[in-house]
Amino acid sequence: MTRGTVVAQPKIRYRGSDRVSLTVPRTAVLTVRRGQRVSKRVSAPSTVDGPIPKNRAVGTVALDYRGKVVRTVPLVTASDVPAASLPRKIVATLGVPFAALAFLALVAVLVGALRARAVRAAGEGRLRQR
Repeated sequence: MTRGTVVAQPKIRYRGSDRVSLTVPRTAVLTVRRGQRVSKRVSAPSTVDGPIPKNRAVGTVALDYRGKVVRTVPLVTASDVPAASLPRKIVATLGVPFAALAFLALVAVLVGALRARAVRAAGEGRLRQR
């Protein structure tokens, strides 16, 4: 396995279809007899949750020769995985239509509260003038 080879691409949680590449940080060399096969067993998560810095180990690749694990190589992130913001988590959890509806409901409540406060303040002002 050559350094920088992309072995897996798990999804990034709360990022829709975005993925991060998992690579091997160094070349793994095995000397085997001609015609013999070396198999690899990848152990990597299907999704990752940020923040994760570049080159952080998140999985492994086991190299098998004749049914035995002869070398284990770490899998590292090829780039930074950013943390998801609160609005992104809400949109990813509720979906765009429900998140927009919740935002509009919040705005309506705030406008109603401000209007009630203005009416109350105007009513108190009239009482003081008399």
